[in-house]
Amino acid sequence: MLAVLLLALLGLVYSENDNIVSFNDAMIAEAKSQISTGEWMLLFHADWCGPCQDAKPHFYKFASWAKDSRPDLHIASISHDGGGQLFGDFGVKYLPTILFVKDGQVRNLSDRRETLKDMFTNDEWKNVMPTAEMPSENKSETGKRIGNLSALKSLSSTQKTLALAALIGFFLLVSIIRSRATKAKIFKTK
Repeated sequence: MLAVLLLALLGLVYSENDNIVSFNDAMIAEAKSQISTGEWMLLFHADWCGPCQDAKPHFYKFASWAKDSRPDLHIASISHDGGGQLFGDFGVKYLPTILFVKDGQVRNLSDRRETLKDMFTNDEWKNVMPTAEMPSENKSETGKRIGNLSALKSLSSTQKTLALAALIGFFLLVSIIRSRATKAKIFKTK
């Protein structure tokens, strides 16, 4: 009985609390609009990612602290399963990624996940150089392409091999046609 009570208590401490907003690709315009104003801490993660699961308790603990100590700081969680386009738009290359966005400037705080509270208590986040600007609307096509790459996970290895062979064949064909066209131009000019 005590074990069940302890597990329930741990679940409350480390569960996504009510001040964490979840964004996905269905609400991309709203997400970008909200994130472009104010201060935002963003956790990019995936359910299948072990290090992401390790980072979540630190992030949730920080979110609980920020709710009372820094109420103007908004917290958001973006899962790869539903937010692939946002991953692409923000240039997320590895998981988990923790970004702090303020005044349109993006700072990567991923390697400081265990000391986030200290970073904001002492304003140490100001010492972290911005890595990028807020993504603009014209980047969303790139984001869509990167987000759609997650569909490749569902292909079998045979399908991936065939797709790669077709792509290589296409480039070889284009190369042959271009070289023949170049040779034909040389002979016609003489």
